Amino acid sequence: MSTKKIVVFFIIFVLYTVVEINSEFKFTNFNCTSLDKKVGEFEYCYLKSINRSYKYISGKYKLYQIPFENIQVHFIMWKRLNGYKPFLYNITTDVCKFLRNPKSNPVMKYIFESFIEYSNINHSCPYRNDLILEKLPIEFVNHRVTKILPVPEGDYLFEFRWFYHKSCIVVIKHDLIMDKLPTNFINQRLTAVLPVPEGDYRIDFNWLHSGLTVLTTKVYLTLS
Repeated sequence: MSTKKIVVFFIIFVLYTVVEINSEFKFTNFNCTSLDKKVGEFEYCYLKSINRSYKYISGKYKLYQIPFENIQVHFIMWKRLNGYKPFLYNITTDVCKFLRNPKSNPVMKYIFESFIEYSNINHSCPYRNDLILEKLPIEFVNHRVTKILPVPEGDYLFEFRWFYHKSCIVVIKHDLIMDKLPTNFINQRLTAVLPVPEGDYRIDFNWLHSGLTVLTTKVYLTLS
């Protein structure tokens, strides 16, 4: 029997601020870290401001092992209160099972719906082609955060840790892409879809594969 191994393969940190509940959301930072470059690595990961009203986030993860399956994500939401403290959510989800039945996890459904319109990560495992998250606008997220599920004002961080099961995988260079995820898209999710109390937050996503973290994503944000 082959030995199963789980390693964190990347971390994404997103900081955002909601400056007025049911009104405004904005990203303050977005960064990604590859922890196991044998699995893959980021080509780019950034927050871009086109003008005062249009900002978005994008990322591209180059995947070196396919098929990409047996994935878990650990999501942690943090709020800044004399330092970032865990707030509301700290959950781990089997991504493949979740995508087969999104209604099984309302919280993850809300989170995924906050970016999936701008991504091709819209089907269940396995993944054999480029995965894209392109120009997620702040306006979209603003609606989610202020209208669908209002969030209290403050600074937040969303952390995503991705885990990947590395057994019986062919090593082939391939791209995993998250491109131009706009802040307005997330703002809409956090203020309208799943309202959150004002404050500073940090949300963590820890993605596991066979019990080992392969990717971590952290999002910092403020709702006020």
